[in-house]
Amino acid sequence: MMNSNNEFGLITGASLGIGREIAKELSRRNINTLLVALDTPDLKEAENYISNKYSTRVYSLGVDLTDPSAAGIIYNWCMKNNFHVKILVNNAGFGESGYFEIL
Repeated sequence: MMNSNNEFGLITGASLGIGREIAKELSRRNINTLLVALDTPDLKEAENYISNKYSTRVYSLGVDLTDPSAAGIIYNWCMKNNFHVKILVNNAGFGESGYFEIL
């Protein structure tokens, strides 16, 4: 368990799926969370859900991680807000769905 109110776990891809579940689990363990994902309604909904369910600090940042400047944007956001990242869960990814053929 983290003791400082400014210590956070930062999770990328945190709006859906595994990333969102990891964010919920960190909050359940009393770890403040920073949610980073594409700027969609899912991200804000994840932030609202976690902040209402757990007694931790939860903030979200909508950013496209395929943008080369994304790392700098996240870094500057953390510095500006005095967020000390102690845990990083680099979960973001993308893929395609649909039928595939096994050869």
